[in-house]
Amino acid sequence: MSAETKGLINKDALSQMKIHSDINKCGQRRGGIVVEEDLYYALTSGQILGAALDVNDNPKQKGLFP
Repeated sequence: MSAETKGLINKDALSQMKIHSDINKCGQRRGGIVVEEDLYYALTSGQILGAALDVNDNPKQKGLFP
């Protein structure tokens, strides 16, 4: 991850996606590209359909994504 990609997928980027969009972020070695709180809101509000992440910002964190 670089300074340019940190937080790249945020509420502004998510708001520009079509409602039936999904995010697939597999194969990333580190988290940080997706702002997880913004993604959680987009998912729970029905703004986007789904997301598949293989990493998160804090691997020890539990509870944000059930």
